Amino acid sequence: MDILFLFKIFIKIEVEGKKNLPEKGPLIIASNHKSILDPLILMVILPYYITFLAASYLFKIPFLNIILKLVGVLPVKEKKQDLRTLKRAIDLLKNGNIVGVFPEGGVSVNENVKEFKPGFAFLSVKTNAPILPIAIIGTERVLPPGKWIPKRAKVKICIGEPIFLEKVNIKDKKEIYSFLVNYTRAMILKFISKFSTPVIN
Repeated sequence: MDILFLFKIFIKIEVEGKKNLPEKGPLIIASNHKSILDPLILMVILPYYITFLAASYLFKIPFLNIILKLVGVLPVKEKKQDLRTLKRAIDLLKNGNIVGVFPEGGVSVNENVKEFKPGFAFLSVKTNAPILPIAIIGTERVLPPGKWIPKRAKVKICIGEPIFLEKVNIKDKKEIYSFLVNYTRAMILKFISKFSTPVIN
């Protein structure tokens, strides 16, 4: 059965900002994270083959681990820098592919949008790949953290304008990382504020 058909049963997906989608990679997709459904939804609505980076603990969850392996998700160890996965992501981007990341480092269990980890900014600087900020709104109502039975709900996907490194007039690498992290998060929060009122850390 087609996965898009299954999504249509439970989820009404509205997408804003399709005009901001680059035609091809390399590209880093950076999004907030409200449900384990998020990568699947992005795979369904975006016209790309996306290799996502996901926390390694997700591969220990029965059934979900099978799905993650089938769609080619790369596991990232949470407690230390995962050089092997970073190198794989860098190689993918240098070859014109699309990599998806959730910079919060895991699913947010409340209304907070957590501080972003800088790994995606490092990938952008290392490969010169643009960053595409995407806000996901409502997936926690379809499948909240800790739940396994989905509910019917509406989901909003807001696609921001790509952030091109060559347009960032900053020389110091640490300052570039900080700018990319903060600007990407600010763009996502701006979209979220149109449809909900998150608690910001």
